[in-house]
Order: sequence, then structure tokens, then C-alpha cells
Amino acid sequence: MWLADEKSLAAWTKYSLPETEKQERPWLEQERQCGFGLTLDKLVGAGKLFQGVAFMENLNATPQSVQFNTGAQLQGIWLNGERIYKHEKWHGWHAGRDRISAGLKPGRNVVLIESGTQFFLSATPGNEW
Repeated sequence: MWLADEKSLAAWTKYSLPETEKQERPWLEQERQCGFGLTLDKLVGAGKLFQGVAFMENLNATPQSVQFNTGAQLQGIWLNGERIYKHEKWHGWHAGRDRISAGLKPGRNVVLIESGTQFFLSATPGNEW
């Protein structure tokens, strides 16, 4: 599995959450404000499957437990090159649809995702999203 760094990501499209364009449907606007990615096909480029990468820093000298919380069309998560999640059965679109326990190593951690045009992912120390 490829591990991302800033140099290898130079050609990737930068994308930030929350998205800035307000949604017409009230429930989607609420989800946008909660950090759902809703329009990857418009903001990143045409497609049905997208990959994204983020860096998470663990400033502690010891590994730290984290809960990854999924939603929408999130298909897969890799942490530091190891696959920790694969969406296999549909059981909702909501935030926290699946919760995956993982450990962050001290220092920089690389999170890679695969998703459809809409996704949710959060990382929390406990059982909230």
C-alpha cells in the first residue's frame, strides 16, 4: 500500500470540509454543516469513486485509541497503509453508521479513504462522531 506524503500529493486536488456551498435541501444543509462531503463530483472532478488522504498527528509519546465513524458512501479506510475498513453491507447513510476502533502511532498518521460522491468520516477519542 502506498503511503502518502506532501511531495507525492502535489498533483492531487485539495478539498476541505465543510464544503462552502449551501445545499438547497434543509437536511443536506445540516449534514454539510456537520462535515459531510456532498459534492465531490463537482468540487474535485467527474467520477464515481474517489480517493482522499489526510494526515493525523498524535502528539503523545504513546499510541492513542481512536474511533473512526463512517457515513454516506464511504467505501474503505486505510490507516498507515493497513486496511481497517471495507463497506460490505448497506445499513444507513447517517454519521456513525459504522465505528472502527484503531490506534494512532506517535507522530504522523496517514489516513486514506475511498468513497462515492458523498461521504462522512470523523475520528474521535470516544464513542461520539
